[in-house]
Amino acid sequence: MKKKIDMMKILLNLFKLTIIVVWMITCYYVCRTDEGFMYFEYWILCGFPFGLRKMFMLLIPRNFGIAGGIGVLALNVIIGGTIGGFIIVSTVIKSIFEIITSIFGSARAKVE
Repeated sequence: MKKKIDMMKILLNLFKLTIIVVWMITCYYVCRTDEGFMYFEYWILCGFPFGLRKMFMLLIPRNFGIAGGIGVLALNVIIGGTIGGFIIVSTVIKSIFEIITSIFGSARAKVE
């Protein structure tokens, strides 16, 4: 029994990786300055779209004034961007692993 390579799974993972690479290249030019490269800002900017759902789970701005609300919002953005950076790393590793297992898993099935 021969197994086919799941091309849709491979294409979906390649599409995810392409979107992540384009976003990281876009953020690279924002964080590059004459004084050097701002790594922490790059990590937050790259992770922001991926940590957007996790942002408001930790601190909810209530019973503050305008300044306190904006401060909590800024802290939520920093936390969400940091969490999103880890989500990017795990998504890239997972996508590469799924591409490899889709290709070599089907090749192994042909040998048996």
